[in-house]
Amino acid sequence: MAGIAMATVAFHAPLMRAVAGLLIVDESGSQSPAILMLNGDRCFDVAAQRVSDDEARLMLVRGNPGRLVKMGIVPPADEMARRELHKRHVPDKAVSLLSTSPVGGLELPGELVKWLLQHPETEVDVLCDRLSSRRLDVLIRRSANHDLRRKIHIVALPNRNYDETNWWRSKPGAMAVLNGLLRLGFQYSTAGQAPPWVERTDSDLEAAFRKDPRP
Repeated sequence: MAGIAMATVAFHAPLMRAVAGLLIVDESGSQSPAILMLNGDRCFDVAAQRVSDDEARLMLVRGNPGRLVKMGIVPPADEMARRELHKRHVPDKAVSLLSTSPVGGLELPGELVKWLLQHPETEVDVLCDRLSSRRLDVLIRRSANHDLRRKIHIVALPNRNYDETNWWRSKPGAMAVLNGLLRLGFQYSTAGQAPPWVERTDSDLEAAFRKDPRP
């Protein structure tokens, strides 16, 4: 028992780093001329620097509009992203949409594949959260063949407050790894293409609440 306890203490940090490493796919060495910005800490700063240095083209994703967006209370996420990029002096002509139609998270790899087929001469770097990068890689590999996957480079952005070397020392880091493991496990346990996203109407919600919960 004492030996097990000592081994646990001695190898605590390496074990914790290995656990977080399961969530990470990082191909940051790439400098592709096209950049798809998804998420991740300081993603606006990274994207702005890349566009400034390399004159790259930057793509955003227009997500499915929520109720607050439809009510005009908040602007769409891609519009807010354009504002942040404008603050960082990214020219409007360098920014475009991956697809003019709204794209859900599970539908995104398919849209990226379509874009690559329309632009066979280029490759793309995808900026994303570091602890969500392997889940994204799983989704991409289900949509892209080997040749297309080689044209997609995942740039995993670390959080400034935690990463795979110290995540267990803070509650936000621990929650990020736990959520990442759950989402990755769920993704591995499901197969096939996701059904198209359909927003529930007010009638659907009312009908759900009216249902008798008793068997």
